Amino acid sequence: MKPPFFIPEKVASLISRPLSSFSDYFAKMFPRLGSSLKISRIDMDEVKYIRLAIVNAVVIGICFGLLFFMGTVRFNAEEYVQVWGSITVGLIFFIFYFSYILLFPLWSLSRAADEIDKHLLFAVRHLVVQTSAGVPLFDAINSASVGYGKVSEEFSRIITEVNGGKDLSDTLENSAQQSPSGYYRRIMWQIAN
Repeated sequence: MKPPFFIPEKVASLISRPLSSFSDYFAKMFPRLGSSLKISRIDMDEVKYIRLAIVNAVVIGICFGLLFFMGTVRFNAEEYVQVWGSITVGLIFFIFYFSYILLFPLWSLSRAADEIDKHLLFAVRHLVVQTSAGVPLFDAINSASVGYGKVSEEFSRIITEVNGGKDLSDTLENSAQQSPSGYYRRIMWQIAN
């Protein structure tokens, strides 16, 4: 999953360096953010994610505040409406966008868990039929790595890691730990044992 940042990551990282201590404080307020980022396979730590979120939200707030200001100038609104309205609109858009970015990993995890759960029963039935027919577990997982949506993607990762030299039971446990689906975790732990 790619986070909903519209400013390129390198540019936002340069701009956000002075916010390190502030984002450290924010990271403590959201203790589940780091694990959500890891499971969502967003390749950054929570402090950097919060820094980039702040920069993107500030830019969004400024843009919408300026748009509101230009609109009020165009219609000859009172000066206090122009100034305070622009500040208010900018703050509202900052808060909404910052909240959206912080909640994005949780939403993506929820969506991914639903996708896995939708195909999990059929994929597990496939494994049961294959293994009860005498097919080795690795080959059964390999044959189920196509046609079962997100479950097949997880099985493909397992196959790739095992082909890379990792132990099958360790790979199954790692896959279970990194999955957003509770049902998938339980099944993978049962298979690993």
